[in-house]
Amino acid sequence: MRAWFPIVFVAVAILVAARVEADDATARSLLAKAILSSNVKEQVELIGKLAETGSETVPPVLNAWREGKVFVHQTPDGQKVPFLRTNGKATRIDDGSPIEAPETTPVESTTKLRKAMKNALDVLTIAGPDPQGRRAAITKLGMTQNAAYLPIFEARLAIEKDPSVLTALREAIAITQLAAA
Repeated sequence: MRAWFPIVFVAVAILVAARVEADDATARSLLAKAILSSNVKEQVELIGKLAETGSETVPPVLNAWREGKVFVHQTPDGQKVPFLRTNGKATRIDDGSPIEAPETTPVESTTKLRKAMKNALDVLTIAGPDPQGRRAAITKLGMTQNAAYLPIFEARLAIEKDPSVLTALREAIAITQLAAA
């Protein structure tokens, strides 16, 4: 029976790695689509979906977009490629590969988009590794009293181990339910 353990462990590791790659590919696709869209409503919806991916790719790109560090390169064949520039290097958002792009005009973001980005980042923080960050994000989202966050709070409540985060979750759920009543 112990001979199976290494095989099972490797199989689980492969499945987890495949899911992470799929999540990152999905996140990158959603990010590119959101950046290239000219419809603010569609952008807000796509940004909302990004929060559900759990991808570690999302926060750096959303933060860069909010800070005016995301650009769009037009290839000779007319294709638009979103990229971000960090430390003088341009990186494609859709696949993470390097790109030679001279553009210096950042992609615009409206107040509505920046708010959607901040909410997506807060939701991603709830699942993050830092208990203080999770607690702060839960408290902040709980204060909005938005019933849409209840399923997120309840799902996290089922798996959370940190006592201070559990307290914040219970309070956020109570505040949100009270507002909805």
